[in-house]
Order: sequence, then structure tokens, then C-alpha cells
Amino acid sequence: MRFPSIVMAVVVFALGAARAGDLPKESRVKAKQHFEDGQKAYQLGEFPRAIREFRAAFDISGEPILLYNLGQAYRLAKDYERGLFFFKQFLAAGAGSRSEHDVVQQKVSELETLLAAQNKTQHSPPTGTVKPPDTVPPAQPETPVAPTPQVSKPSPAPEAPSRTTANASRPWYRNPAGWTLLAGGVAIVVIGGALFGAANGVDDSARAASTLPEQNNLLDSAASYRGAGWALAGVGAAVAVAGAVVLGVSAGRSKKVNVGARFLPGGGMLALGGAW
Repeated sequence: MRFPSIVMAVVVFALGAARAGDLPKESRVKAKQHFEDGQKAYQLGEFPRAIREFRAAFDISGEPILLYNLGQAYRLAKDYERGLFFFKQFLAAGAGSRSEHDVVQQKVSELETLLAAQNKTQHSPPTGTVKPPDTVPPAQPETPVAPTPQVSKPSPAPEAPSRTTANASRPWYRNPAGWTLLAGGVAIVVIGGALFGAANGVDDSARAASTLPEQNNLLDSAASYRGAGWALAGVGAAVAVAGAVVLGVSAGRSKKVNVGARFLPGGGMLALGGAW
């Protein structure tokens, strides 16, 4: 992963160079050790232990980047209130670039919205059930209906036999064009669904990322996967519908079917027509 080398470089530089005159060598070694232990716990998903180690490193060094690490660890431990507190402390410390501040500010907004929804749920009054009416009106007797006399209809005149082609006599389930379109459309939709799944997986990795540059890269990748998934799902659905229509028309012994598709830079168009 990119996170350990990037954040380690920041902390070692800050502890070793920027604060070399402020911290004794022994303190720098202890702060670095606490940070490394917290990083290992974070990667293993042991967030309570990671929080303890990051706090110990911050108590010694006072490095602002550790405030962000604490916010991430509390957020993933589902202690949203403490996570919000440390994200705000990171912003107040003025550490990081402007783009990194924008990402942290987005996390702050998400946690504030989540906490507001939780508070509203906790303080909302319980909803009761609706009492049924005391009496139920009696059922009204049905009025008998006189039977309708059956009137025989004259048999229609026989139609003249029409000419049929070889395709009209073929069973609908042996229509290769319909099955090809249907199978191809389903396959394209499945590929689009796989891209949606990949996008969700990348989103999960982005939420667990410990550095802002890595998180931005993962979010961009997830958006690309999701856009491609939507495009493939739309095209696949249109092709599958066309196949189903062709098979349905074959089952109804349609006399004439016209199916056309045209794809444009901004989308696509599918045209169906026929008589049956």
C-alpha cells in the first residue's frame, strides 16, 4: 500500500528534522514506535488499539497528521462523534494541502449528517398502532342477477389462405436472431453489474484509506467503473428487449417485423415495428 511509506515519511521527517531541537532522541524513538504500532493495528482492523497508539504518539510529538489518523480510526470504529472531533481538530491545525482539506471537510459534513439523523431517531416519539373500529357493518346480501340469454353468432366466413414464407413456418424457439440478441443483452448487463460490484469494492477501499491522495485516486476509479456499468447496463437491456420482442413476434407468427438500432455519441436508439 502507498499509505505506510507516505505517512511514515511525513512523521519521521517531522519528528527527526523539524522537531529535532524540541524533542530528545529518546522521545522521538518512542513517538515513532507508537506510530508504527498504531499503523499495524489500523491495517489489521484493530481500531481501538490503533487509537491508543496514535494518541500516545501525538502526546509525545504533537504532529497534526496524527489528528487525521485518529479521526479515521474513530470513524471506522463507529465512534462518529469522536471521529468528527478529531477531523475538526486537523482542519483547525492548518496541516495538509487545500485539496486534502476539502476531502476532510467532506468527511466532516457526512459525519454531521449521520449524527443529526441518529439524534432525531433517538428523540422522536414512538408511533402507535391504529385502533380498529368497534363495529363492523354487516355484509349486504347480493342481488341475484338474471342470466343473460345466449345469442348464437354466425360463423365467420373462412379466410382465403395467405402465402407464408419459410421463416413463418419455423417454430419461434428456433429463431436464432432472437436468442442471439437476448443472450448478448443479458451478457452485457451481467458485465455492467460486475462493474457496479467493482465500483462498490473500490468505494469500500476508499473509505478505509488512511491518506487523502490514496482516497482521491480510489474515488476516481470507482466513479469510472460506475459510469461504465451504467452504460453497459443500458445497452444490454436494450439488446435483450429486442431479442425478447423478436421471439415474442415469432411465437405469434408475425407477418412482418422490423428491428433497428442506432447508437449515437450521447446515447442510443432502438426501433421496433411489425404487424401480427
